[in-house]
Amino acid sequence: MSYSAELWQSRELVMQFALRDLRLRYKEALMGWGWAILMPVLIVFSGVILRSIIARAGGQHVTLETAAEIAVKAVPWAFFASTIQTATQSLVANRALIGKVYFAREAIPLGAVAGQMVDLVIGMAMALLVLVFAGHIPTWSWLWTLPLLALLVLSTTGVSLLLSCANLFFRDVRYVVGVVMSFGIFATPIYYTPDMVGPTGARLLAWNPLSAVMLGLQRVLVQGSPLLSPQQHQWADGTSSMVWTPWMLSYTLACGVTGLAAGLVLFRRYSAVFAEWS
Repeated sequence: MSYSAELWQSRELVMQFALRDLRLRYKEALMGWGWAILMPVLIVFSGVILRSIIARAGGQHVTLETAAEIAVKAVPWAFFASTIQTATQSLVANRALIGKVYFAREAIPLGAVAGQMVDLVIGMAMALLVLVFAGHIPTWSWLWTLPLLALLVLSTTGVSLLLSCANLFFRDVRYVVGVVMSFGIFATPIYYTPDMVGPTGARLLAWNPLSAVMLGLQRVLVQGSPLLSPQQHQWADGTSSMVWTPWMLSYTLACGVTGLAAGLVLFRRYSAVFAEWS
């Protein structure tokens, strides 16, 4: 049986892992599905506080528009951070199953990704409600949300495969991931936009593959700007540079495909010894 056929046959197993994770996460939880929006709400709340401090220093005010802008980016970030942390430990958490039964090991981290996608859908629905409450009328440009979120899921899946495998061989990987996720939000344009960090900061942000997804969602949902049109910003010193270009999406796609391919190759090569290391 070919590798692709084996992965395809494991699709039902992936769903079973996803359903199990959902049941464990919400079955005996007091808030139930409310936990799906708790993390985005906390990110929005902290972001509004941070933007309020910055705005007050400049004699400005934070409006509901700011909360809506942060909300549409907080939900994807919460999905990415939660998925990475869950998937990183997924193989270790299922070591008893790995040692007893043969199946496509990729199903475990893929199930973690699929389970977190439910939270992503719920969170984005709430973010869209915030947009409507802020006075934004849904337009056809909102349909760009689907390919942008698909790009996010692709990138998250590749990283999840790589880190879950790495954590099985080096158990301190999960601690590194925790630290990176804690500070990674400040290296991603969630609380701010590229025009707020200067030309050097804007160039550095462009190297973060998640930036294209976050800024793309902000453009089509909040700003109502064309996703495929570049945008320049003129800085205080009179110079100007690009703060958005469609090629950023190509860069994110290339990183996502590369990460996914590397993760699958890694699993294909080392899954035979997973039982020994688990």
